Amino acid sequence: MAFIRAVAIAAALVAFAAPHALATGSRIDRHDRPEKAEEAAAEKVWHYAKGAEMVGPLSTAELIAAAKAGEIKADTQVHHPDAGWRAASAVPELAGLVS
Repeated sequence: MAFIRAVAIAAALVAFAAPHALATGSRIDRHDRPEKAEEAAAEKVWHYAKGAEMVGPLSTAELIAAAKAGEIKADTQVHHPDAGWRAASAVPELAGLVS
């Protein structure tokens, strides 16, 4: 019974949010809205592994600065909550900066 109620609530939320998003031409995900792109880039959500320690949280600008300073190499593990841990060379923001 609780599952059915949860599904009904979720369906109601989608039914409420989706038409508004379509009518305004906006998207529901805040990272997809152009007016929030700058704000999302300033969020301190990045981490990277340095030996046995984890450095962060860092903004995208701080992460890029660390890569330019040589602190992050191509094989350095970098973490973002939306993508998990991966090599810096696989991160689009860093791909041209690390070797």
